[in-house]
Amino acid sequence: ELLRAELSAAKWQPQWLAMSGVTDCYQPIEKRLRITRRCLEVLAEFR
Repeated sequence: ELLRAELSAAKWQPQWLAMSGVTDCYQPIEKRLRITRRCLEVLAEFR
């Protein structure tokens, strides 16, 4: 919700966003919280 609100704000200016597979973003807690997946889905909406 916070990411979507920030990207929807009129003051937001597009910027570069770098993501990497160097670390394991899918830690065990991610199975329950799904934060990484939800962030990727929101970013895809604003592509």
